[in-house]
Amino acid sequence: MFSIQQDKEIFQVKFNNNDDYEIITGTGEILQDTKYNSTKAKNWQEYKANSLKIAELIEQSPTLILDNVKLERLKHCADTLLFANLEDGSKRLRQAYFCKNRVCPMCQWRRSLKMYNNVDEITREMLKQEPKTRFIFLTLTIRNCKKENLVDSINLLNNAFTTLIKPPRRKAPTILKKFVDNSYLGYYKALEVTYSRTNKDYHPHLHCIIAVKPNYFGYYYISYVKWQECWKFALNENSKEEIDYYPEIDIKAIKTNFSNDKLQYKTIAEVAKYPLKSVSILKIKNKVEAISVLDAFIKVLYNRKFVSMGGAFYRIQRQLSKEDIEGDNTDLVHIGNDVDKTLNIVSYTMYKYDKKFGLYIC
Repeated sequence: MFSIQQDKEIFQVKFNNNDDYEIITGTGEILQDTKYNSTKAKNWQEYKANSLKIAELIEQSPTLILDNVKLERLKHCADTLLFANLEDGSKRLRQAYFCKNRVCPMCQWRRSLKMYNNVDEITREMLKQEPKTRFIFLTLTIRNCKKENLVDSINLLNNAFTTLIKPPRRKAPTILKKFVDNSYLGYYKALEVTYSRTNKDYHPHLHCIIAVKPNYFGYYYISYVKWQECWKFALNENSKEEIDYYPEIDIKAIKTNFSNDKLQYKTIAEVAKYPLKSVSILKIKNKVEAISVLDAFIKVLYNRKFVSMGGAFYRIQRQLSKEDIEGDNTDLVHIGNDVDKTLNIVSYTMYKYDKKFGLYIC
């Protein structure tokens, strides 16, 4: 087994609840985070390494695509992790510094876990209040665009979605107005932008979870073809140039009659994971091209929300006091209801990232 010999150190620390705990450091132990499953330790090391690779690309850029302060924060994101050791042998993260830069793979991973948990809880509460609520998954697209048109394409997507759920009374297709008036309950919307290494262009699209009444699958049902027509209408209402094609969409319903209710919540939450994945840039072999794509991502991210909720999703989010995961003050340490007072903590272990070995080591 791989190990590193260091001088073990143990010192006392007092937390806000005035309890004294031992913090163990210098043992050479390699991080094994067993909070979710045995793969999570690998994820910590992998995401930290990817964050350093993204920082390296930024440093190699001929232009300043990220200022020096933010770059330094990115390079030192999650350098040190403090884990609580529990009676059952598992660990819980209790302290870490995250840069919260939205191109940081480490912070994207933490946001993804947070959003998964938030939507899971929101969905549970929604079904508790309205047990007959159903959900459909809707993916909305437009044609790929070049870098210089990416911002306009994203704005078009978001504006068209607003038209879709708030259709103009005179112009909109009748089937869409009836759906919104009689069946629609709320939405979760996530913007995703992917890059085509083959065509050298960008593919912005929306992943949406739409909460509907049961009557959607009866009188107010909208077929694939009709959804395409409605989406084309919404795009044309917001586009400077006519959309003369039928945009690709995907529409699916999630079954609610699972014998295990947990599957329903988890399936919905899985779709709701934080959509932006800058780690895909690291697959681009040409560094000049990779830096150009990273530059596009950073410019697109400026002052832009990638995740939003409306209707019943937003109402219950407020009821549960769920924070904005994209905000600068969001807590990326604690996930869900994982708080100190609910845990049987034995001691704490501090791990530091070692670049030489690519591991978190005590």
